[in-house]
Amino acid sequence: MVGKPKAAGVPGAVHNETSKFEIDSDLQTPVELYQKEELTFTHLAEIELGPLGRTLVEISLIVGQLGCMMAYLIYIGTLGNYFVPTIPEWAWVFMFLPTNLAVCQLREIKLLMDWSALGVLASIFGMISLFVICMNKVASEGVAPLEYDFKISTFPSCFGIMFFAMEGIQVMLPVAHKMSRPEDYPSMLLYVVTAVAISYMCLAVVGYMAYGSKVLAPMTDNMDDNDFTDFIRFSQGLVVLVSFPIQAFPVAKLLDVYYPENQTLSRAIIVLIPTVVAIVFPFMGEAMGMIGGLAMTGLGCVFPILMYLQHFSSSITDTQKAILWTCMSVGGMIGTLATIESAVQMFDEL
Repeated sequence: MVGKPKAAGVPGAVHNETSKFEIDSDLQTPVELYQKEELTFTHLAEIELGPLGRTLVEISLIVGQLGCMMAYLIYIGTLGNYFVPTIPEWAWVFMFLPTNLAVCQLREIKLLMDWSALGVLASIFGMISLFVICMNKVASEGVAPLEYDFKISTFPSCFGIMFFAMEGIQVMLPVAHKMSRPEDYPSMLLYVVTAVAISYMCLAVVGYMAYGSKVLAPMTDNMDDNDFTDFIRFSQGLVVLVSFPIQAFPVAKLLDVYYPENQTLSRAIIVLIPTVVAIVFPFMGEAMGMIGGLAMTGLGCVFPILMYLQHFSSSITDTQKAILWTCMSVGGMIGTLATIESAVQMFDEL
């Protein structure tokens, strides 16, 4: 459980919390020093931005994580309906409710990481398979035509979906805290994020090369219906199912701070809310755009930059400050537009 945060504005507070690798007189190793207290995103926000900053981050975290869980459930409903069309999407979402209620009771990040390892393997298999299929199509049929039909009104939703990819940012610090060598985390994060970004971009490029402007999402909708394509679809559904409790973990840890005696009930509520919303608003693309623009923009762009400026304002140049403020402003503006545009599309679907 997170301890009482230090007062905002205390010199060196963030350094003492995040750089746990200096040898303390009472501790023998850097790892022991780091494990003295678990740091969370909300804890860090209060250290640098005060109680208001912590509250805003908590709201964004709750909205973002529950939104991600909702999007996952919408996909499960769509996928289940594809395999068994006689069962409606909402029924598939409801059928997985007992399983989701059970796995979201796991309360150790290590157990959740082991549980989600299967999803990582399934995700890698799916991405490699899709890449090979698209490259084979390009080799046999050539590059598909691209028709440019740019619409400024729908452009922000692209960024909303892109920001949605930051969905795991709230789990970063708990994962670092559980590492046997936390001092390796910064370099590990750089390598992992770089590798993931490159793989995403490569798959996106070959997808457009293979199917052109008429490419559909998800990628499997462009391919011939056969057993192998169905197996790829199944692996994508497996990724979503095993990742579901990971998305619930940050909200559960947050509620544990406020309601430590009702942990089982709070985790059940965390599962029930996105389940109900996914049944009422089963619109995958619009949900990703809204959540990405509304919550992930703040968690992945606005709040980190604000905290960085607060802590390092005295040691960076005016030019660096101007660049950071510009990035934060542009990111916040695009996120707001993405939220509005996606919300309009969602209500048009009703």
